[in-house]
Amino acid sequence: MDLLAPGNALVNCFQFVADHQRRYGVKQPCTTLGIARSSFHYWRKTAAMRAARFRDRISRPRSGRQRM
Repeated sequence: MDLLAPGNALVNCFQFVADHQRRYGVKQPCTTLGIARSSFHYWRKTAAMRAARFRDRISRPRSGRQRM
């Protein structure tokens, strides 16, 4: 299970912090939500890598039998 996968509750917390960072900074929302600031910064830093992996997964043709 990938804790940083889209749709995960932790990712939703990170996205909330990102969305409100200008108004509240990082420390206050992270403390309130109970997440480490370092985890938030890691999530932000690796966003481009995750997006590239996602693009690779959806662009690869599926192998095996197709359902009818």
